[in-house]
Amino acid sequence: TPSWSKYEYQLFDEALFMFTEDDIKRLLNSDRWENFYNKENDFILARTKVQLLAHVIVLLIKDDHFSTADTCLMLLNQVEIAATDIWSKCYKSFIVGVNMVKDGDLKQGAKIISETLTSCEEFKLFQLNKELMYNLKICLDEGLVGANSN
Repeated sequence: TPSWSKYEYQLFDEALFMFTEDDIKRLLNSDRWENFYNKENDFILARTKVQLLAHVIVLLIKDDHFSTADTCLMLLNQVEIAATDIWSKCYKSFIVGVNMVKDGDLKQGAKIISETLTSCEEFKLFQLNKELMYNLKICLDEGLVGANSN
């Protein structure tokens, strides 16, 4: 389908394990990803986009595809998030912290990750906290720290 909605993004997210870096690049270069820049996101669609891109970034970092992960981070930074969407803001902040660690800025990245996890607890986002901790474990198990140091 040329125009993706919540369901297409969710299906892609659920099937992400089947895609290679090349598959993801092809999708990133297609017109449908222009929907990520659509400023008319509703709350649920923005959250779905944030979660999908975060999962793509973690997968790419895990598989040492850092330049494609950086492209996805650029897309993530362009997703319009409502001021009241704490969940998406926490997820985005976490991914920014992970990316900083990947790029060799362990101190600042760890600080952002820690502050994000604390915010999840303060806002009682326990399921999100659990998911972020799982994603962090995946990255750390794959030797994330200093993996792409400058």
